[in-house]
Amino acid sequence: AHAQVSLNVLLVDDNATNRLIGSRLLESAGHRVTTASNGRQAIDLVAANTFDVTLMDVSMPEMDGREATREIRKLPAPHGSVRIIALTANAVIGDRETFLAAGMDDYLSKPYRLADIQAKLLGLGVTPVIAAADPIGAEPAKHAATDWPLLDAAKLNELAEQTSEDVVDAVVAEFLIEVATRHEELSAALANKSAEDIKSVSHAIAGSSSSVGATRLAKAAKAAELRAMQDYARAEDLAQKVLALIGETEAALRALPAQPISRAAA
Repeated sequence: AHAQVSLNVLLVDDNATNRLIGSRLLESAGHRVTTASNGRQAIDLVAANTFDVTLMDVSMPEMDGREATREIRKLPAPHGSVRIIALTANAVIGDRETFLAAGMDDYLSKPYRLADIQAKLLGLGVTPVIAAADPIGAEPAKHAATDWPLLDAAKLNELAEQTSEDVVDAVVAEFLIEVATRHEELSAALANKSAEDIKSVSHAIAGSSSSVGATRLAKAAKAAELRAMQDYARAEDLAQKVLALIGETEAALRALPAQPISRAAA
């Protein structure tokens, strides 16, 4: 079902895969979507347009979502009063307060789900009528990256059901392009023995991998990110595992057309 009220949405995310997924989900609900890849672009777009809501990634290079929000709030009405929902992959206790202090209205956890976006829009008084997705149960507790599936078909099924199989194909293609670049960046970070680069590249890999259901890669990348600033030797080992998993994940995704995603009900 499409939204009876079509909103003008600005989606700000430095991750190309996430921008594509977010855009297609919103468009499938009948909204008009403009995208920006960094905070500075977001400020310029908000200043020049009238958006009903801005979905703002928190973690971005150069200018993060909090700083961009603070600058947007300085703009004259109605631009400066646009609703801003923070997008974060790592929400922890206390984050909501920091987002509110920066001038954001609420926050949303990644990866994107249409039902979650609906709930936030309704909570802020932005009232599109969006068909809610089926309830999604909590994921089972896991302890090691190898416990997670290489690919979670349910994630791609969910995206296909909320949009179309063509969108899944486009998202997978975008992810394959992105992750090849991330492989080069992570290899360079290891060659340069840069903990900071391991951290930032692993963060990017974790975000896009989670969005396409590459669960094992996402968990391994998150582990490398968290370890990078604490124990370089351990981070180096984890990053090498991430590089290996990138290859395995690419192969699994490229095999999807020959092995269609199951449409069987859970």
